[in-house]
Amino acid sequence: NVDTLLAATKCALLGNTELALALGVGSAIQVAMGVLPLLVLLCWAVLRLPLTVDLRSFEAAVLVLSTLVATAVVRRARSTYLEGVLLLGAY
Repeated sequence: NVDTLLAATKCALLGNTELALALGVGSAIQVAMGVLPLLVLLCWAVLRLPLTVDLRSFEAAVLVLSTLVATAVVRRARSTYLEGVLLLGAY
């Protein structure tokens, strides 16, 4: 994901915000929908250890907050420094 982060940063610096947003959101969806369930299944199948996706209240609140801020940024196609700082903090 580091290469995607660097590519999104380069696109944002060059003024191509649509591509930067697409890269960032696509990477987040890829991790949430693909990598995490795959890790749970691999841990169960290979190591025979129970691995659950049990989020504590703080982690769930950060997930909800980052989703709301990302939705607001994508919907308006503009962002402020505060929204950027919130997104970086959630990352």
